Amino acid sequence: MLSKNILEDYLRNKFPRSELNASFCEFITPHSETIGLGLYPKIDYVKQSEFALIKAVEIFDKIFDQPDEPIWVLINEWDLYPTDYNIDQFKNLNEENCFSWNSFDETNEVDRQQVFTIKARNEINLDNLFQAIINAEFDVNPQISCRMHFINPIKNIVFTFWNSRIIIESFDKYNV
Repeated sequence: MLSKNILEDYLRNKFPRSELNASFCEFITPHSETIGLGLYPKIDYVKQSEFALIKAVEIFDKIFDQPDEPIWVLINEWDLYPTDYNIDQFKNLNEENCFSWNSFDETNEVDRQQVFTIKARNEINLDNLFQAIINAEFDVNPQISCRMHFINPIKNIVFTFWNSRIIIESFDKYNV
């Protein structure tokens, strides 16, 4: 059965300076690359949205290039009663492969829900998830108001997409 301990043990061993309870769940690594998708809400939504979605999926697919490799997903959701939209983008979620808990950040001021699941690429509707993240920049629905971290536990790479930025983190500079 999936548990928070699996994620904590992995982080302790592979990303020892990382902080699961930090405001945004920080992965501290020597090699990090931030890719800004350059979204400007007052300019053509359709063209920017299409470009951003293509780029985000393209980068994701380079990191998770094996169809059967596990993808660990950590979702930090600040709305403790979120809509089911983001969860509905993952196939076959159940108590065996999804674990959630409420936590406070390091200041003990921000309460949020954290969700952890392990999925294969074909069990994640990336187009819908990424489009909802992009939509948040334009105030268009559906939108997601959370931060999602996709972890490749084989390559030890973290892919985070939020606020029109993609962050790739790893201990191996050749992975970013």
